[in-house]
Amino acid sequence: MPKSSVSSRKIVFFFPSFASSEATAPLGILAVATPLIRAGFDIVLIDSTITPDYKKRVLVTPSAWASRSLLVP
Repeated sequence: MPKSSVSSRKIVFFFPSFASSEATAPLGILAVATPLIRAGFDIVLIDSTITPDYKKRVLVTPSAWASRSLLVP
C-alpha cells in the first residue's frame, strides 16, 4: 500500500452508553489516549453518557478538523 505524504494525527474515541447503575469514567480510553497525546496526536473523546447530542458531535468532528475550527488541546 502506498504511503501518503500527509500523515493524519487525529483520533476520535467514542465511549458508548451502557446499562449500569454506576457512572464510570472511560478509563481504558484515557489510558490509551494519554501516550498518544504525548506523542503529538490530536484526540477527541466523545462520551455518549454525558455528551448532549453525541450523534451530531460524532458526525461533525471530522469536518471540523478539516476546516480547522475544532481545536483540541
